[in-house]
Amino acid sequence: MLKDIILYIMQKMNVSSVCQDKKSIEIVRLLFILYLIDWHAAVKEDRTITGIQWIIKPNWMSDSDEIEEATADRSIFNVIEDPTISASIKQRLILQKEVQPKQFEPWKTAVIDRVLEVAHQRNLEELSTFTFSTYPLLTADSDKPFDMLEKARIYKEFKERQTKKN
Repeated sequence: MLKDIILYIMQKMNVSSVCQDKKSIEIVRLLFILYLIDWHAAVKEDRTITGIQWIIKPNWMSDSDEIEEATADRSIFNVIEDPTISASIKQRLILQKEVQPKQFEPWKTAVIDRVLEVAHQRNLEELSTFTFSTYPLLTADSDKPFDMLEKARIYKEFKERQTKKN
């Protein structure tokens, strides 16, 4: 399922194996998008989509093992590492060939499309700030998995109490 979600994201973002300048997506951007898909689904649908077990790490989230497994087929995906000005490494996921993702249930497509719409409007720094401002990332314990659905339940209860106060 995660592989198809990633393929769908890359397709919707016009990442193409035939277009040299739109051939990749930064892994960190993909990670933010996948997290936001699960958060949006948890809040709106009381379920998640990606199957990723989210863990907050210092200045990061998850171990991205699930992403590595989902993109392990090197006939479809490749990971490129580029040095940056700050001497860190930027990883990009490259689509090696066009592959159609499986069809999703309509609610899943709606959630993914909404998150992609939001992500498309933001550069990486803005997307990072937006992602790290969400309730689960503000309240989760570092280095421990958290229950996205429980965080969504608490968040919705809080919002409901705030609405009743106003």
